[in-house]
Amino acid sequence: MHQRCCIIGGGGYFGQHVAREMQREGFHTVLLDLAFVDVDRDGFILDERKLTRIRGSLLDQDLLEKALKKSSVCIHIAAYGMSGAPAMDPGKIFEVNVHGTMIALQWCAKLNVKKFVLASSVGVVFTNKELVDSPEDSPKPDRYYSHYSESKADAEEFVLRANGAIVQTCALRFRGIFGPGEPRSTTRAAEAIAQGLYFAKFEKSHNALTQFSGVDNSAKAMALAVKGLFMQPEVVGGQAYTIVDGGDPVSSWGFWKPLIETLGQKPPTLRIPYFIVIWGVYLNELLYFFTKLLVPPLNQLEVNLMAITNTYSIEKARRDLGYDPQNNHDLTEVCEYYQRHFLAHPVHVFDVPKILTHIALFLASLLMAVLFFYFK
Repeated sequence: MHQRCCIIGGGGYFGQHVAREMQREGFHTVLLDLAFVDVDRDGFILDERKLTRIRGSLLDQDLLEKALKKSSVCIHIAAYGMSGAPAMDPGKIFEVNVHGTMIALQWCAKLNVKKFVLASSVGVVFTNKELVDSPEDSPKPDRYYSHYSESKADAEEFVLRANGAIVQTCALRFRGIFGPGEPRSTTRAAEAIAQGLYFAKFEKSHNALTQFSGVDNSAKAMALAVKGLFMQPEVVGGQAYTIVDGGDPVSSWGFWKPLIETLGQKPPTLRIPYFIVIWGVYLNELLYFFTKLLVPPLNQLEVNLMAITNTYSIEKARRDLGYDPQNNHDLTEVCEYYQRHFLAHPVHVFDVPKILTHIALFLASLLMAVLFFYFK
């Protein structure tokens, strides 16, 4: 009989990749989620004989009990409010990300689920200051500019403190999980590039560097964390690990260059001062908070992740978990996927230089008209 692994938030793109990895390790996977996406990736398949799907919220304690029952492992991926309008809803963010995590851990203790792994974020330690080769014990910021990051910090602290004889716990911090068909960051970037909207960049750091988390490396790390909690709980239990791709850090903007070229576009040439972007986003957030108009296309955390150098050490994960990332920051499969995708589903391409020229001419004409009537 297979051991059971409950994956809370397992219906999404990343969750199903984790499920595949856990099935390879011999687990029967129970996926609890509000929705189940189709993972449109060549060769991706889950073994239905080792799979149970439960549709619903982790806040529904009857469903949560059903999902966790007879499981020996819980992997908690579900989260709310990373971007878009949800990022402006602190009440729901903390209800799902913090209270939901607490409920899940309490049920694990009650149902004798011995191992608990939390999907966390580098936003726990990063806000608006450079981080270079940052270890996991870097001090947490005094202030967060993202409800999501603050909620993740609270949830992570609760999970790691809960480590003990009843439940052994750890947390993995990710940064921008990417992969072919990944909807949150990869598809957003691909659509902006394909539409010609990836024309400007902004940086606070000179040549800002970062690292991203490849989906296959990230899913493998989850399985390694579970194995570590079984094999050496005295080492892995109560610990946080940063999981990003290995090798040299990459340019925050140059990372997408292979995809830009594949889609027949040009790298961004227009430079917008960082302070204009961050203040614009801040004002946009305020406007949306009070009026619910004009959803911010980016939030402050997303701007800073792109504009400020933030790189991380993975030595602790290498040492304790045996984490050995492969195909680091490789966009080959991503490029092939979106080339096929946009051939089958063409998007409207905006002539950005022409649009900007028209806007400039309109503003110049408006200014001349104002000056004419003012001095008339």
